[in-house]
Amino acid sequence: MKWFSKWKEYTGEYGLQQLSEADMTRVLTKYVDDGFIVITSDRTCEAEKGLSGGDTCSAEESALQDKKNHQNYKEMVATIRGSGFGYIPAFGGYKEKVVDKDTGEETSVDTDKPENSIIIVARPNIGKDHEALRALGLEIAKKYNQDSFFYKPPNAEDEKAYYIDQSGKVDMEFSSFRPEDVAQEFYTQLKKGRKRRFTALPENLEKTFYLRQHPKSVWEARRRYGEIFFRFR
Repeated sequence: MKWFSKWKEYTGEYGLQQLSEADMTRVLTKYVDDGFIVITSDRTCEAEKGLSGGDTCSAEESALQDKKNHQNYKEMVATIRGSGFGYIPAFGGYKEKVVDKDTGEETSVDTDKPENSIIIVARPNIGKDHEALRALGLEIAKKYNQDSFFYKPPNAEDEKAYYIDQSGKVDMEFSSFRPEDVAQEFYTQLKKGRKRRFTALPENLEKTFYLRQHPKSVWEARRRYGEIFFRFR
């Protein structure tokens, strides 16, 4: 597939497993009690250069930004590993619905660019609580110039969820948090520096979710230290 050669830069040799929205809801529900954040290190070329009004970057400029995003992603993962938190690399994209002009047959085509993010979860049993997790989110947001990150405190302390900006202020508050709502609109957090959140997708686009495949050996699991694994099928 066209997208796989591009996404392989982020997923490495481990491959991907596609998730339904229900699968993603299961992932998020598992960590509601302890707390988690969702954050990315990516920026669009347009956001990085401050372009607006429909102005776009050249192909060369976009390629340079993609390279920078890839390097930032690797650095972010190293920072998370060093912090002691568990993390889940999550890869998103769109399937664009295409209708054949001659036959009227509808097919879905994957995008060729990964929308990637990291779900980082609190680990209170080893002293890595949600306050330290929030501080890590702020550190990453500042370092990679992110507008905000998604923060869910433990349900026992706060049933709400928030977008926190890089100054530490609440940018948006959700009074009734449900994991299925986050899963449904997961891609708005993966929009690489754009401010749109929790908005409807265009009618011709449907969401796709991917996590890395489960390790195939103990050696591979050790190489992926700190990563939380899932097997859905």
